[in-house]
This record gives sequence, structure tokens and C-alpha cells, in this order.
Amino acid sequence: MLAATFGTYVVADLLDKVLRSRASFSPLPSPTMGLPTSRRPPPESRFAGCKRPFVAIYTRWKAAENYTLTKLERVLARSDDTRVMWLEGVSWAVAGGSLAGLCLVFTKGVVKIFFLPGHPVSLTNKLMKLTCLARAPRPSPHPPSYRRDCRRADHLS
Repeated sequence: MLAATFGTYVVADLLDKVLRSRASFSPLPSPTMGLPTSRRPPPESRFAGCKRPFVAIYTRWKAAENYTLTKLERVLARSDDTRVMWLEGVSWAVAGGSLAGLCLVFTKGVVKIFFLPGHPVSLTNKLMKLTCLARAPRPSPHPPSYRRDCRRADHLS
């Protein structure tokens, strides 16, 4: 279920990127394309060795994302923007619904685990309930209608 939720989130994000790339088409070339950079690269920090695996994962993710975006743009080439927006909305709705379902499943699992007999949280919960019950006002042994009737009878005689 988690993989399906992640998949719908990624698809919705890709559809959003397709829409943004369609909106950014301009007949004029970008003024920054092809210009050399005037800044030197920053020196490597002492954490550079720790960052390398994450940078490698990030670059692979971006390469796969760009490949998927080009394929998705080919598939959606004939579709107009309103259709792609509708697909994006439906995919965000599916992702949100499955996230809500996951929250319910997670909450039920936590409740089942924490409130097992003998678990410390379960014992604390039971002690809190007993404390609240002990501090609650005590009900009268007679129902309210009986007390009212007695007062009337005492008042009349």
C-alpha cells in the first residue's frame, strides 16, 4: 500500500511537471543558455565523502525523472492541457486518499500495540482512567425524580 501511495504521488508530481513545462514554452531562447559560468566551484567540505552516495542517488533519480518526463510528454502530446490537469487532479486525489487510509491503518496498529495487556502505556492508561473515575462526583443513590417527589411530599405536609 505504501508503494502504491508513493507511486501515485510520483505520477501526480510528474503530471504537474509536464503542465509546468508546457506553460513555460516560449518562442524566445533563454538568455542564460550557453553562457559560461563566472564562478569557481566551491571547495570540497570535510563531509564530501558522506554526501557522495546521496548525490549519486539524487542524480540517478533526476535522470530517471527526465527520461520519464520525455516519455510522458510523448504520450500526452495529443492531449490538451485541461485533460492533463484533470489527470493530475485525480492522481493527487488518489494519493491523498491513500495517505488518509495509511494514517488510519497506522493509528489502528499503534493503538493495538500500545494497549495490549501488560504494556506500560496500557497500564498508565488504566491508572489514569481509575484516577478520573475516583475524582468524578458520586451519583446519588436515589434517582432525581425520587428526590423531587420526596421534597414535594415533605413540603405539603
